[in-house]
Amino acid sequence: MYTIEMDDERIPDRTVIKLRDDPEPQNRTNLPLRLLLATNAVKSIIGLIITFILLAIPISMLVIGVFYHHRHYCPIEPRLSVFLIVFGSVGLAYLVLSFILSLIIMFANYTKSKGTFTSVTVLALFTLLIQLFLIAWIIVGCVWTFSIYNTVQYTDRHYYWRIYCNGILYFFTFIYLIVIMALWFIQLLIRIILAIIYSRKEE
Repeated sequence: MYTIEMDDERIPDRTVIKLRDDPEPQNRTNLPLRLLLATNAVKSIIGLIITFILLAIPISMLVIGVFYHHRHYCPIEPRLSVFLIVFGSVGLAYLVLSFILSLIIMFANYTKSKGTFTSVTVLALFTLLIQLFLIAWIIVGCVWTFSIYNTVQYTDRHYYWRIYCNGILYFFTFIYLIVIMALWFIQLLIRIILAIIYSRKEE
């Protein structure tokens, strides 16, 4: 009976010590990591819905790029379809990873495990690399698209063969570049501001 009483008394003490000694992963995150997560993930159901809706952008770019991939659709700049295909594929992967990262972060708020925290950090760094590639690829796409703006013809493919580009392909790329840059800048700015506000509240 004496041994049982000692075990009953020590069990709560061990539980308290474990809870106090096991730091929460979120409390150990610094500002750079919070900014990294804020620019690559969302923490709400509404954010997940918006991310899911944004999947339409890379999917449509991929479809248009594949459909107009042959060089006779745009002899003046045949790499426009390549730009759409690459951006659509990588952009789709980025949004899917961001969606998964957001789910993991929301799940990590309940688990508080070190393994989840590590996986979130690695996945966030990987999505950051993809985002940096997409930014560089957008710059390349802008050069290919805007440099021929004053030269391209899209009315008569046979007469203007050397400077011809299919109107759907060209204006789709032109408009989407502007839309993507605007959305990306607004999204990045909002998430950075929210990350800074969130970090100040926990200080």
